Amino acid sequence: MLTAKDPSRFAYFRKLDLPLRLPPDSSYVQRLLTDLLLHPSLSLETVILDCATSLLDRTSPCGLASVRGILWTIQTLRHLVILRVGEASASLIQSLLSKLESITIGVGADAGGRLDVMSILRPFSDTLQTILIKWTPSLLPPFPRTDAGSCYFPLVRTLGIVVSDYSVLKLLASPAFSRAFPAVSHFQLIPADPPTGLYRLYPHRERQVSRLDQIREGNRALRSQRLDTGTRPAPSLPNLKECSGALNDVYASGLDCSLSTLRLWQHLLVRDLDLLCMVLEDTRPQRLCFSTRVDDVRQVLDLLGALRTHVPTHIDMTISVARSSWLARVLKGPDDMPRVNRSFLESSLRYLPTGLVELNIDVSAVIPLGDRSAVRDVLERFTCWTLKAAPGVALTCRLAADEDWKWPDLGQEDDLEHILRPGP
Repeated sequence: MLTAKDPSRFAYFRKLDLPLRLPPDSSYVQRLLTDLLLHPSLSLETVILDCATSLLDRTSPCGLASVRGILWTIQTLRHLVILRVGEASASLIQSLLSKLESITIGVGADAGGRLDVMSILRPFSDTLQTILIKWTPSLLPPFPRTDAGSCYFPLVRTLGIVVSDYSVLKLLASPAFSRAFPAVSHFQLIPADPPTGLYRLYPHRERQVSRLDQIREGNRALRSQRLDTGTRPAPSLPNLKECSGALNDVYASGLDCSLSTLRLWQHLLVRDLDLLCMVLEDTRPQRLCFSTRVDDVRQVLDLLGALRTHVPTHIDMTISVARSSWLARVLKGPDDMPRVNRSFLESSLRYLPTGLVELNIDVSAVIPLGDRSAVRDVLERFTCWTLKAAPGVALTCRLAADEDWKWPDLGQEDDLEHILRPGP
């Protein structure tokens, strides 16, 4: 506990997370925060504000009027997560004395049409390395209306944007976008309404393929256009190595570069295979990461078999197993488990894609805690058998852990989902 009697502890205090709702006696909280933030030994590095408008607005009944001025004078901050930014909090961000290395920013629905996110971030253009933005259709378009020379972030390696509307995907193909972020190596297309569990489907998976095709063709045409000089094509993202996103969004973005890693944030089903194959043609990833919900092991084999033409050398696959599935019954340990496992393994190995050198399988199943050790034993035997039967493929098989499915830190907790949903 931080106390004045032991000031040495203040030097180790690195992260401050202010919740959306403060206790009824917020004046007491303000006094504590004031003492904390003014302590000479404080080396605060990370601040998280779930609702900047309500916490930092002078007129807000639950605000921190006496704290806000102190907060922005701290010079040791490196990471800022700030959601529901309004005009007042936007000006405070711009006046921050710290040199931020990463920022996660979401603009409030009421202020969206009046704020330019790129202008808010410009004071940190020479230090930012990671930017995550909750973008909505109401926000001012950053690149078409902004001079490329005044919107330049040369050190940004990781860029994530919440895709709440396909207009975002159109912006990503603009030459100004490439000029603004020339060093991006990891690009995240974050679904606007992320699932809270493995069994919740991506909400927009029924979008019309014709609409996706239209946006994809427009983006690819824009990337192939000549610059005003007519001497060379408009620049793409030359340093891009990793892309994460829902399959539909990655497909519509029309990326045309070789990736080291493609991570798909949605459950793939057999009906997704046509889009998957085209995305693999576009990006030619060395490592493919995806999850699939299966009630029949044959669907997994079909997915692997479909990758024969454009096969990555490394595949990370998470299999989400329903209670009623055949695989779930096997994992619970029936009497004929050895025979069933052998049949499953033999058929699996026959369908492994040619050229595959590494396959990592995470099994996500509803399994009581008391049975998990037995399940792990089954998966261990699965791995050992495969290593003998297919020595050319390095395989691991394990139970998926909850932390494997964390989304980018944009406030996607259950009680904050409304922050990330597009406004009306």
